[in-house]
Formats: sequence, C-alpha cells, structure tokens
Amino acid sequence: MRTKVVLSAVLLGCGVIGLATWLNRAVIPINNGALPETIPAPSKGFITQKSTRPPQAPSRMDRLAIPEKSALSLAVRSECDRIIAELQSPEESVWRGALEQAKQQDRPIIARLRQVADQTEDPAQKAAILDAIDFINLPSITDYVAGQKAMRAAEGLPDPPASLTNRWTGKPFIQPPASH
Repeated sequence: MRTKVVLSAVLLGCGVIGLATWLNRAVIPINNGALPETIPAPSKGFITQKSTRPPQAPSRMDRLAIPEKSALSLAVRSECDRIIAELQSPEESVWRGALEQAKQQDRPIIARLRQVADQTEDPAQKAAILDAIDFINLPSITDYVAGQKAMRAAEGLPDPPASLTNRWTGKPFIQPPASH
C-alpha cells in the first residue's frame, strides 16, 4: 500500500514538473524579455486605413456621459423635437404614443412638455401631458432607497435586514414580543 502512494506521488510530481517545463518553453519572450527602447515613427509615406465598420448606436449610459455639444446630444434633441411635434398632432393615437415615448426620456424634456401643455386646448390631452410630467418627476428607486437609508442614519436606526424571513428555516428573523 505504501509503495503505491509513494509511486503515485512521484509520478504526479514528475507530471507537474514536465507541465511547467513545457509551459515555460511555449511562452518564450521576444528579445529575452527586454522591451524596445523606442518605437520607430512611421515614415512620411505612411497611409492609414479607415475603418469600414458602421458606427454602433450608443447606449443610454453613453448619452448621459457625453458633453452637451456632441453629435449624440444633437440626436437626442432631435428625438425630443420629434416627440414634441407628435404631441401636437390632432390624432389621439399619435400623441398618446408620443407621450409613452416621452415617459422614457430623461428629465430635461419636462420643460418642453410644460410648454406643450400650456399651448394645448384639449383638457384630456393636457391632463395626459401633466400626468406624464408627474411620472417623469418620480424619484428613481435608487434615489428613494438612498433617502430612506439617510433618514434612518439621521435617526440613529440600523438598516433593516434584507429579508424578514430566514429562507432556510422559514422562521422570521425578529421574533414578535411576547404578550402578557
């Protein structure tokens, strides 16, 4: 029994050493690991090839991080202009669709929605626009949770547990006080 353990340990050790040697030879650094001191500059006749890939549509996060006078912010403004133009349509299905799109926009569209609401004579459309403004003005869940956490911290209260029930036992974390 003892010889089998010793023999397997020796074979395993030889395998590890052989693998390490093979990996060391497979990854041979160029110039013996030395970095070049300078990178040669391209000659005067150097021609760069332009990318042929079509530009990708930016994500919502890209839109928030780009400066005000960029081409993307102009695209966002033109989308807002299109939404505002559709809100002034006499067809109810068109302006209701525009309101749904306006609800997906960021808060800067609110000022333009207020202008449209002031100019609108139809009371149902005006009420729908004001409801959309109220919806856009709702705080996000992260703002709400941060406010609740700050309020509890100001009062000296600890954060509540993530769950009131232990998912393994099914029993509540906090036992109700015993009644006398």
